[in-house]
Amino acid sequence: MKRKITLTILSFVFAAMIGLASASFANAASDDATSDVTFDIISAIEVTATTATYDFSDVSPASSPVTQTDAATINVKSNSSWSLDAQANSANFTGGANDKPFSDLEVYDEDLTTWNALSNAETKPVQDGSQTTNSGDDVAVDYRLTVDWDDDTGSYSGTITYTGTTS
Repeated sequence: MKRKITLTILSFVFAAMIGLASASFANAASDDATSDVTFDIISAIEVTATTATYDFSDVSPASSPVTQTDAATINVKSNSSWSLDAQANSANFTGGANDKPFSDLEVYDEDLTTWNALSNAETKPVQDGSQTTNSGDDVAVDYRLTVDWDDDTGSYSGTITYTGTTS
């Protein structure tokens, strides 16, 4: 009989322990926390010359001015409205016996439909645009070159810088 009571008490204690363990799992603690994330996206622009060199080849004052459409392609990527400007890196093309004024080369302003002589003193407008996609907008730039009878023969070269600005 003693054995039966001991077994009954042990069974009762074991059942109570299981009940307490279940109760502690059912009453598990939990808590949450939050974190806010903030940021400001600023205006950005990227300008790439996809056609970096253009050669008018042989030009003559007899066929001047010489116009070349799509002479340069400039890719503009921007997350806001933008404008593209051009500026000569020097006052003159170099080569020949004498330098040739850079102002003899003009770029076409797509928005104003006018030709603008390049100089190193100021930028000249090429085109305006709005926010682009990730692939950007390709801007085809037209050139017009004036060759005068008093220009010396020879090979001339010069560099143009294209600058993109967000608005």
